[in-house]
Amino acid sequence: MEANRRHGNRTNTNPSNKIKLCTLNICGLSERSKLVINKYVDSKEIDILCLQETGTDDSSKLEIHNMCNISDTNKAAKKGVALYVRNKHTITKLDNISKLSKNLDSCWGLVVIAKKRYIIGNLYVKLNHKRSEEHTSELQSLVNLVCRLLLEK
Repeated sequence: MEANRRHGNRTNTNPSNKIKLCTLNICGLSERSKLVINKYVDSKEIDILCLQETGTDDSSKLEIHNMCNISDTNKAAKKGVALYVRNKHTITKLDNISKLSKNLDSCWGLVVIAKKRYIIGNLYVKLNHKRSEEHTSELQSLVNLVCRLLLEK
């Protein structure tokens, strides 16, 4: 570390300021997949977990060890998405953003980690052989909305 200081390089010695995010398309949240996800999330100390194609909106089936979650509001693609944060962090569901997407399963949340706020979105876009302009413009408008929200803060 001393050598790094002499050369002007910064070495991050505080791992607590890093956020570990994981996103998985799971094609159905079974009991077996939950066991694997629980083990992985705990071993890697994941802070934020995004799951696509959960196949359910039943909150009891969406439970992951040591994490709280929110799930999609509009259920447009009927595949299911969920956004998780460790219990030591907080998450507030942002329904107004999710409701704007008509053709996407999405959930958006305001996540607070170490007194910093982040807007996190988890989207599932059903892939067809050809991508519609409606999907593309909808994704672009969601990105613009989130950027506007961040600039207003």
